[in-house]
Amino acid sequence: MPPRQILSEADLASRWGMSPKTLQRWRMEGRGPHYLKLGKRVNYPLNAVIAFENCVQHVSTSQRATA
Repeated sequence: MPPRQILSEADLASRWGMSPKTLQRWRMEGRGPHYLKLGKRVNYPLNAVIAFENCVQHVSTSQRATA
């Protein structure tokens, strides 16, 4: 079985150009991609991040992209 590709909270914040605090707030609000929490460590599976990115794509300011 190939190793699972995951991003740390800091990696994802850097990828999206946002603060890790924003990701923390999103988790509390139930927003953002699915994540794994093992103890205090939070990781994001890369496939969940990509799926989330695909869901929030927009064609214009008034229309989301359709997959």
